[in-house]
Amino acid sequence: MSKPDRNFLSYADSEGLEILNLTVDPGPEGDETYDDLLKLSHVRSASFRNLVVLGGRQKENAIDMNRGCSDVLIAGAVVQGGRQNAITIKGGCSDITLRDVTIKRGGGNCDIEIGNHSDQNFNRTRRVRLIRVRMDDGSPVRLRVGHADEPLIVDCEVERQFWASLAVKFYVTARQLYARLRGLAP
Repeated sequence: MSKPDRNFLSYADSEGLEILNLTVDPGPEGDETYDDLLKLSHVRSASFRNLVVLGGRQKENAIDMNRGCSDVLIAGAVVQGGRQNAITIKGGCSDITLRDVTIKRGGGNCDIEIGNHSDQNFNRTRRVRLIRVRMDDGSPVRLRVGHADEPLIVDCEVERQFWASLAVKFYVTARQLYARLRGLAP
């Protein structure tokens, strides 16, 4: 198991959340100390509407969904990416919809990553929908898909990162094999 993340704002083990008009902004002094700005962990039946996540210098992601989040909608959002990704969806999450999301590029090599390794949930990420997701500068959204089904992409200009996606698939498989050999995973 890896060390726990230090996140600016977390929602965990929650159901039926309706979050409206939320701004997540650690300020210029605070964001370098956080792994993720908004962490969703085992959140079910939730919607985040008119969401603004301002970061760019946090260690990992602006939004990180993990541990089997399901039936989550993020709509009408502006997300500034972190050193890794703007948005990562992993760990057996399913039925996730990103709709009308504008991404401001951060320092990472990817804007949206689906299906990276998770120490908490080895299941495949499924049924992710990207609907009208755009970069603020008009460039394509850089998408990496690892241990996940292919996302449904509607009205988005996407640049698939083939080699990086292949590397993530290999990494996840190697980590799962290692965990199984050590008796840490089914």
